[in-house]
Parts: sequence; structure tokens; C-alpha cells
Amino acid sequence: SGAWRSDHLPWVGLGHSVLPPVAEAALCRAALLALQGVPSAAFLLDDETHAFRAPPTLHVHHLSPGALAHLLQQLAAGATHAQHVRDAISCVRGQSRCQGGDPTLGHQRPCGATLQALVGSLASELDAVMSEVKSVEWRLCEQGGAAVTLLSVAAHLAASLQIVNESLTSLDLGYNEIKDQGAYALAQAIKNNGNGVLSEIKLNNNYITKFG
Repeated sequence: SGAWRSDHLPWVGLGHSVLPPVAEAALCRAALLALQGVPSAAFLLDDETHAFRAPPTLHVHHLSPGALAHLLQQLAAGATHAQHVRDAISCVRGQSRCQGGDPTLGHQRPCGATLQALVGSLASELDAVMSEVKSVEWRLCEQGGAAVTLLSVAAHLAASLQIVNESLTSLDLGYNEIKDQGAYALAQAIKNNGNGVLSEIKLNNNYITKFG
């Protein structure tokens, strides 16, 4: 995997020594930032896989190590899923073009309707999740740490983070020039939706090689 990155590094790089206790409210804020794609010392982001993880050295006075690790793992998984959906949306919107148009005039026919609909749906779902995240963040700021716990954040957002439509069973994305990077981004967004029922996806004529 790639290098783990944090935008705030007060105690990253101290090895695996036990760190001073962390306030649960601070971890809640870090989790909410991670869900919005912002890494921190509590939720590190892998530059290569765009996966979040929490360092094993964190501890909170009133939570057992096992309970804390489980909650942080849940929140890191949710942040990773949201990040992979962002990556898929950005990749497809930024790179995917269908065949056609006049390249000498700079004309490019937009992606097929199915791909546009999928990306639009993902973007709408992600916006709804981020609204929930910001609502919890507001409660944390307005009401203080006692009102928001790691358990409440994980429980409140568990269902919301299933961003890929659970009723979607088949998807045809042929002839969209998705290419390797787009295929990888879509695969990451879909595979993280563990309860989904998507059983078939068609990607013919998308310039996807064995690396995609």
C-alpha cells in the first residue's frame, strides 16, 4: 500500500508506543472529517488505495481497547467507502468520453445515459450522506462532546453509508471509454456496498486492459 497521510500530525510517527488518552469528542470530530474526505492523526489516508485507517495506538479512558478498535474500524470503513464513491464520481466525470463527435473541432459526445444516471445517482446519495454528517458535526459543536459519541456516530451513519443502490441488480456501462482508472474507481465504489445485490455489470468496449 501507499504512504499513510494525515493533514494534522500532532502525534503521527511516534511508532507503536501508547499515546496519551484521547477525548472521545475529538475522535468524533476526526471521524466526521474523515467521512468528508479529510485525513487526520486519528484517521490516516493511504495515498495509493484511498483507504482510511485508525492507528492502533489510540485509546479512550472509558472504552475498552476492543470496543474502541471496533468503532474506529467501522468509521474508517465508512470513510473509505465514501472516498471511493467520490473517486468514482470524479474519475468518470473527469475522464470518461464516448466515441463520436468531431475531434478536430474539439467536440466530444457525452457519456451514455446509463453511466450519467449512475454517476448522478451516486452524487445525490453522497450529498445526502454528507448532509447527515454535517448535521451530526453541528450537534457536536453546538451541544458539546456529551451529546455525540463514537457509538452514536457509527450507528447513525451505518445505513446512510450504503451509497450504491441496493435494488440495482444489473448495469450496462458499455461504450463509455471508462478505461482502467474508471473501472477501478467504479469497482471500489461498488464492492464496498456489502449488502448490495448487483450481480451483473457489462463493460464492453471501454478500453479496459488487464490492469483495470
